[in-house]
Amino acid sequence: NWLSEKEGIPEDQWCFEINKQGEKIVKKDYLSLKGYRLPTEAEMEYATRAGSISSRAFGDTLELLPKYAWILKNSNDQLWPVGSLKPNDFGLFDSLGNCYTWCMEEYVFSNGTEEDNLEGTKVLNTKNRVLRGGSFNGYGPRARSSNRYYGSPTYRTMGDGFRLAKTK
Repeated sequence: NWLSEKEGIPEDQWCFEINKQGEKIVKKDYLSLKGYRLPTEAEMEYATRAGSISSRAFGDTLELLPKYAWILKNSNDQLWPVGSLKPNDFGLFDSLGNCYTWCMEEYVFSNGTEEDNLEGTKVLNTKNRVLRGGSFNGYGPRARSSNRYYGSPTYRTMGDGFRLAKTK
């Protein structure tokens, strides 16, 4: 909401509202609003796959991974400037390495039947959230489009980061 306000986006287009108890709530139709938010897990996987049906946008081989992702093998155990390696076919850099990407959803052990509808849910810092992609200190086989991890929003680590999402 802070960035949406700074950018001059009308308040009725923000993705979150504050209820009477001071809690942040995901607004109805948040995926069609023009305000800033974190990407959903499905959006992040789609963006990471970049139209591919393989484990990585460039294919299944691990040999090409160091050309696209900072992982344990090539990172020298540090973060790197975004855009230092090759982008995927959607032009997205570092979607499989450098740092995990925070997503909107709370983490649940999934059997694939949950819906991606968060309307009306509280945004709580006490619930683990989904992280997607991989990080500079992770092993190559884990850096794949379907990789999901989790973390507490109150826990800070160099291996976690975020991207903003915005509906046009």
